[in-house]
Amino acid sequence: MVVSPSHLGDAVMALPAIDALAKHGPIQITGPSWAADVYAHLLDGHPGESKSKPHTAVLFKPSFSAAWAVRKVPVRVGISWDARWPLLTHAVVSAGRHRCDDFAALVQQVTQSTVSLGLPQLPTNSLPSTKDLGLPARFALILPGTASVKTVRWPHFSELANHLQQIGLVPIFAGGPVEEEWLPAWAAPHRHLPTLSLRQVASVATKAERIVGNDSGLTHLAAAALRGAGRPVSNVHVVYGSTDPTHTGPPGATHHIGGQPSCWACYAKTCSIGTPTCFASNVDAIVTKIVPND
Repeated sequence: MVVSPSHLGDAVMALPAIDALAKHGPIQITGPSWAADVYAHLLDGHPGESKSKPHTAVLFKPSFSAAWAVRKVPVRVGISWDARWPLLTHAVVSAGRHRCDDFAALVQQVTQSTVSLGLPQLPTNSLPSTKDLGLPARFALILPGTASVKTVRWPHFSELANHLQQIGLVPIFAGGPVEEEWLPAWAAPHRHLPTLSLRQVASVATKAERIVGNDSGLTHLAAAALRGAGRPVSNVHVVYGSTDPTHTGPPGATHHIGGQPSCWACYAKTCSIGTPTCFASNVDAIVTKIVPND
């Protein structure tokens, strides 16, 4: 049993590890309903899929509640986060580096062998068509959404969109299912897409010339989709606030880091000093790195 993370970014970062477990033996994946979009290549008739009673639970979800839910499974493997190590038969100490490294350590514990995993990659051969969306030939996909609005959502996406339009890239905003209420106001006067499934967002990302977003789930998904399509992941530009690319950023993306006060990187949802000083706020400096292809 693979217990998927409940945050999209973590679920994408877990892709290489879960792919490796599927090659090692039969798996079943539990998690949020949207996890089926991320792991569709493992769930749709894949030979590794199994509905039998599991002998081992591998916890990619970091919470105490996730460990409690599988306490009756004979073997329980997970990172010893959230004081849950007594519930684990095999508690793995966090590597303290990138989240992908922690997930690789789980695979190594299960397989009892040294593993070398690739980077997050979303298979794109069965992604839905984008023809009905009427996308322009050259556009920049802007992903401003995040659950940590005050400390992760960069406040200058609209200004950036104006600059991108001036250099020949049509800015198009997109968001997830819980973001449709505020996305139109954030995108105006530029175009925003209707609410899409995760696989539709991934498909749009593979058509974009540039992608700009926060350190968020959709940005991680877009980076993995580009890698799966064989396109440069450096075309994904991530603007950081309270988070650190060396721990949770999409590997291979172009990172834009602002100020680094003594409290950075705090990963908090609210700023303890009032106004975050960690945002990369220089729009011009970011635009200079987002140069369209010839």
